Amino acid sequence: MKNKIIKTAVLSCMGAVLALSSCDEFLDRPTEDSPVCSDFYSNEAELQQAANILYGSPWFDFQRGCYQVLEGIAGNSVGLDADIYRKMMLASASTDANLTGMSNSLWAVIAQSNVQLKNINDYSTCSTELINKYKGEMMVMKSAAYFFLVRIWGDVPLIHNTSDVVASGSSFTIGRTKKADIYKYIISTLQQAAEYLPETNGEGRVDKYSAYGLLAKVYLTAAGVSGSLDKAYLEKAKEYAAKVYANKKHSLEETYENLWRISTGDNNPEGLITLHWNSTYSPYTSINMLHCDINLGSSFSGTAGWGSSTGPSVDLIENVFGQNPFEKVDYTAGEDRHQKLGETDKDIRRKGNILMEGDYVDFWYRDSTRSYQTQNCFYATWQYEHEGETDANKEYRMMGEAQTTCMSGGQHIKYIYGNVNDHVAECGATPNQQASCVPIHILRVADVYLCYAEADFLLNGNVSGEPLEALNAVRKRAGLADASSSDYSTIDAFILERRKELCFEFDNWFDIVRLSYYDANKAKELMNARERGIYNFQFCDYYNGTMTVFAGMTAAQAHTYARQSLWTEVSGSTYPTNQAGEEFAIPYSQNDYTVNPKLSQPAEDYDFSQVEYYDESTI
Repeated sequence: MKNKIIKTAVLSCMGAVLALSSCDEFLDRPTEDSPVCSDFYSNEAELQQAANILYGSPWFDFQRGCYQVLEGIAGNSVGLDADIYRKMMLASASTDANLTGMSNSLWAVIAQSNVQLKNINDYSTCSTELINKYKGEMMVMKSAAYFFLVRIWGDVPLIHNTSDVVASGSSFTIGRTKKADIYKYIISTLQQAAEYLPETNGEGRVDKYSAYGLLAKVYLTAAGVSGSLDKAYLEKAKEYAAKVYANKKHSLEETYENLWRISTGDNNPEGLITLHWNSTYSPYTSINMLHCDINLGSSFSGTAGWGSSTGPSVDLIENVFGQNPFEKVDYTAGEDRHQKLGETDKDIRRKGNILMEGDYVDFWYRDSTRSYQTQNCFYATWQYEHEGETDANKEYRMMGEAQTTCMSGGQHIKYIYGNVNDHVAECGATPNQQASCVPIHILRVADVYLCYAEADFLLNGNVSGEPLEALNAVRKRAGLADASSSDYSTIDAFILERRKELCFEFDNWFDIVRLSYYDANKAKELMNARERGIYNFQFCDYYNGTMTVFAGMTAAQAHTYARQSLWTEVSGSTYPTNQAGEEFAIPYSQNDYTVNPKLSQPAEDYDFSQVEYYDESTI
């Protein structure tokens, strides 16, 4: 429990109405310096300001910790803490700062949502239609936070009314609620939100289809929580996913990479629930810092950066996307690595997630000029020398002056805007040192389409009809041919598809959690199959030719040799267990565990009589 956060949210009206100002001024800051709650919420502008905070600031520590923890456990990333995934398997994980930050952040979202919902009910004089619209937005965000909590930590406390908890002095004595009841609460809250929300809302804001999409994903996940699949829940997952599929206002973005550009991603129709960020520290938690955590360093970005050692995992590069990082390619303007290697039918999501030797990015370094290219772009190379390149323009190389120290053969591209001038070109705002306006999508249309297909498969043993059409729409954008039912005849195929589509979006670990509910052995099998090792040299040295041990070897030979002689295997458990003994649940933050001893006690059933909109017959 986060008593300090809860009390702060209740006692400070202004603290709950802090807004952020994104690059396109999507969210405006309230003009009042210190509004009194009873005088606030009197018009739509004030209701909107009350909801605005939930689109960014409280999520700050969560989005930072997610890369370290969730992508590490999923086997997608290496870098800032290359051993993070193994630490999460141990009791000592409870003291990890990332876990503490993630927990604080999610409870802040819930506290802010609860306080705003109560204040609107108590003080707003607006029309019922307006009140309900913004209550619906808050309820979607609250549900999203609880959906993360239950999938990360398993049984957790359930707080419907933060003010009542603080007033009763029970902040430190709230026990855990059983997962099944938490899912029922999320479903009920989203159903109510769907009734409140309009079909069309302002750009970048959640609407009725945001609630439908999240309901589809929650039903799919909750379907297995009893230990066996609930067909009624799977039918509900399909029902709500079908609503999203039929709605063409929310459709797939044509270009995958555009979803993580500011100009094309911030208010993109594919984003059903999107977090929006500021370019200045106003407040500090209103910025997206992932750019700093994973970019190639300050010499690359022109601002802060310390991510030259971070990158996609070997497993993701080689086993998921089928790349051999030892393949060397020459620069050709306008062509990517797969074109230069003569690869056909290649998944373009590889480049959307993993930047490799020979790729180019036309929205990075668009202001640069180099003698050996015909267009301004960022050319990905680790090599020291290139035609026309001198020491004077080293910053244009992929490794930057700091050189990449990632030892997997790839670098990140999602959430990275390029350099300062690229950020300005995208949204007109100059970023502060650690700030970025790049959006983070909590839920996308593609995710819901894949949930649609998976629910159909789990119900019928195959995927066909409209769910297969939805799956193929995702594949088509990736540059792949249509699949048939036989191509997706196992749950492995769906989890692999989701890993390609959603890697680095903090979701792939939850695919394993969902599977573990009804088939723990299969979940363990898939986790055991993910490679956790790393090469023990820097790929810039390989590409530069300074590693004479590779002299005369083909790419295939170099790969074999490196696996045999220059490889560090990391062993240990591949899935976590929390303090309560729940498998596939990350240990609780020690801070929570210390201040609330009831977390160590068995989870209890929830008393739904306090939830005014709960109706068991509709769950």
